Parts: sequence; C-alpha cells; structure tokens
Amino acid sequence: MEEQNKKKKITKSGLVLTLVFLAVVIFLTGWNFDRFVSLLKADLPGITPENVIWRTGSWNTAYTEYFRFREPLIDLYGVVNLGLDKKSLDNFTLLKDSENKMQSTQEGFDRLHAEEAVMILSESFAQRGIPLLFVSEPPRVTEESFPVSAEVHFFGSRDPEFLRALTESGVDVLEAASEGEVALKTDMHLTTAAEMDVARQIAEWLKRQGIDYRDDDLIFDLANYDAASHLFYGNLVKSSGRYYTLGGDDFELLYPRFETDFTIDNPEGNIERRGDFRHSLMNGMEDQLEINANPYWVLDYLQYPSARYTITNHKQEGGCKILYVMDSVAMRTAAYLALGAGEVTVIDPRGANGNALLIEAMNTGDYDAVIVEGGGQDFYFTMNLY
Repeated sequence: MEEQNKKKKITKSGLVLTLVFLAVVIFLTGWNFDRFVSLLKADLPGITPENVIWRTGSWNTAYTEYFRFREPLIDLYGVVNLGLDKKSLDNFTLLKDSENKMQSTQEGFDRLHAEEAVMILSESFAQRGIPLLFVSEPPRVTEESFPVSAEVHFFGSRDPEFLRALTESGVDVLEAASEGEVALKTDMHLTTAAEMDVARQIAEWLKRQGIDYRDDDLIFDLANYDAASHLFYGNLVKSSGRYYTLGGDDFELLYPRFETDFTIDNPEGNIERRGDFRHSLMNGMEDQLEINANPYWVLDYLQYPSARYTITNHKQEGGCKILYVMDSVAMRTAAYLALGAGEVTVIDPRGANGNALLIEAMNTGDYDAVIVEGGGQDFYFTMNLY
C-alpha cells in the first residue's frame, strides 16, 4: 500500500510538472499564435498550410518557427542535451554516432543521379572545347568544431565512390585541401579563409589549362586584404543551440586593399550594381547591424538565391570567362575567384528556372572554363539535364 501511494505521488508530481511546463510554453508562444495562423491563411502564392507542412515536415516544425522566445528555448535544449550526453538532436534528423560525429537520418545521397548530371555537363562542354572542373570541398579536420560527419556536411560532393566514378569517366576533380580547421563551428559552410584557399586552387587549375587567369599572386596573398570579424551563429544552432555547438563563430569578411571595379547584374534587370568589391559583390550587412544584429553573414556575398547573374571585372578586361555552377557553398569562393577573371557567370540550378538556364548555358554559353561545386543532394537532383 505504501508503495502504491508513493507511485501515485510521483505520478501526480510528474503531471503537475508537465502542466507547469505546458503553461510556460503557451505563455511564451501564445502571443505569436495569431500571427502564425494568419500567415497560413494568407492569400499568397505558395503560402498554404499544406505547403508549410510539406517544406518543414510537420505542423510542429512549422509552428516552432514562430516561437517568440524560440532561440533561448533552443539554447536551453542544447545545454540539456549536452549535459545528458544525448545522442540525437532536432527530432532525430541528426544522430550522434559512437565517435561523437553527427549523422543524418535522411535518405542517402543518390550517387548515380549525381554522376550522370555532372557527366552530361562535362561531355557537353567538352564537345565545344570547354574544360570542366568538379570541386569537392575540404573536410573538417579537428574535433574543435561542431562534430558533423562528412556525410552530413555537404555529403554529396565528398562521397568517395562518386568522386572516383567522375574521375574514371574523365571529369577533372579537385579534392580541395586547406591547412587547419576549415569549417565554422555553428554552420555547414566553410570559413572565409578556407573558401579563399579553394579559389586559389581553382585558379591554379585554370592556369594549368592555359587559361588567362590573372594576378593570382596579388589576389591570394591575405596581406593584401583588410579583415573584419563578426560574431556569427549559423544554421546548425537553429536546432541544437549555441552552447551545444561550443559557442558562436568569428565570421571573417575580407576586403581587398587593391583597386577593384565590378558590375554584377542579371538578364532580367532586377540586379544591377557597380562599384568596388565591397560595394558590388558584397551586400553591406556590416552597415545594417543596427537593423539586424545577427545577420546570416554567408549571404553577405553575391546574390543567393538568384538563379543566374554575371560578375564583370572591369580591371581584367579581356580576361577569362568562367561559368560557375554552384550553390551557397561557393559564394565567397566565386567572389574572390572573380578578382582574376574577366567575367564570372553564376548559375544555381535550384533557383527559379535554374535548370532551363543551365541547359541554355550548356548549349550556347561562351566560356573558357566551367566550375561545378554543390553541397547537397537537392543541388544534384535539380541539375536534371536528361
């Protein structure tokens, strides 16, 4: 009897704690619930309850985007998981393995589709005498960064069988390397210095092909840049919290000290800007910190998510023309590579009409070289060229 009474007391205590927790959550989030409902009901293209669920996977995931105190709650969630040595995060979409690395439970990389897409691109440009390089990003190298495995961190572009198949089919593959830690702790992207180093390795490949890439000694000497560093919380902490990921990152912006003059535009005419590197290829997030104190610094470069735009370097007139087929993993790489090229055209096949634009470039574009660099499965699936 005494044992039963003890169990009842424990059950009641658990119920009380659960109700208190629910009350706190409702209090913290309820003020924004009307906003959430109104958004779902809004008569806007593509904004419907069905589409929100399709994009996010569940009502619960969609709703968490509108928590008023979402970031502090996620930080608390990360601290608790860290303290309890939990092996899963973000509703089991990421799992820690026995080596404390993050593994994805999502469907695996479709290697055969990716191989075919890259091979079709390579063969098409080869018929017109235009060389193509596939770039594989350098992997994380130390445990100081957030423990994300290569399979999660741009798993597609690093798949060994995928890279071997491309090489055997005659595609030039650059398995980029960089000294020291190349990855941000709180984000899937590389550090700015690492992306600059990838650009240097691409420039070396271009010169080996006999392509007129210029001023590489000037461009890839970091002594020729002014640097600014900003605290950065990237896309990994959206599900795990800043403290689980060992705090924030120092995100570095590099501004050339030498004279530059660029135009960035697109055929539709809704992007057109001319100026030096900072005022053309960058988006001025440093000047908007009073409005947004924690911007997503990766997007301070170029024009994500636009499907196509062209960078013209007025200091390198007559220089090489490059087609860069890429997603966000290469925005800083492409920006710094453009310093030694006459023109760089960027196509992201995931953007609006991106696939059609890529096919058009494949059939008609006038380029000296093509670079392909994409980080995730959606990039390769979108590159549907059959």
